[in-house]
Amino acid sequence: MKDLTYHFGNGNDKDVVFGFPSHVHFGDQITFINVVKNLNLPSYQINPTNDHGRELCSYFFQACQITDLPATHHFHSPPDTMTDSYNCIYHKIDGEWKTNTKRYISYSFDAQFNTKEKIPPYLDELLLECSSLFPQYEVVKLGKHIGLKNTIKYLSESAVAVTIDNGIAHLVRCTSIPHIIIEHEWSLERGFPRSCYSSYHKCKSQESVIEIIRSIQH
Repeated sequence: MKDLTYHFGNGNDKDVVFGFPSHVHFGDQITFINVVKNLNLPSYQINPTNDHGRELCSYFFQACQITDLPATHHFHSPPDTMTDSYNCIYHKIDGEWKTNTKRYISYSFDAQFNTKEKIPPYLDELLLECSSLFPQYEVVKLGKHIGLKNTIKYLSESAVAVTIDNGIAHLVRCTSIPHIIIEHEWSLERGFPRSCYSSYHKCKSQESVIEIIRSIQH
């Protein structure tokens, strides 16, 4: 993990207030948060910019670390910085509901960028097969339509989460939920966040996804 200057272009480490990048999509917001946490600064605050950012930050930072003070450091994200950022270790979210009940197979196949490369043609069939083969679980879709709080709640009660490379995939990496990520024509070798908590399985075919779900049940 590189230092403060590398990621934020400012060598002053006194009274640091990070500017939350509200203009970037959800996955990169989570990456930004984990970059901040991996810097291991003795003290800092973060300005989430808006209510959505404040809700997301509340799962990673203490209330006293979230501020409305003007930011002193903004993530400038040139390509080499983002590559390093994607390879930082992700931290587990706070406030995750503790439960031994695994009621769901959760999924998210939405993507804002590179959709043709990320989304395989068999996803609808995969969801039907999951419902048929694993009737003990309800198959639920995660994402903006149910809000962040409910997305995290469903994740906490999921036996497995199945995603493509999208924002929800980044969120899953911050939980202890087994994670299957589908690599269609979009290569994940460019770097995908490491996690100390969530096991990670990469699949290409519908059959391999089903096989991994079966193995997780045992």
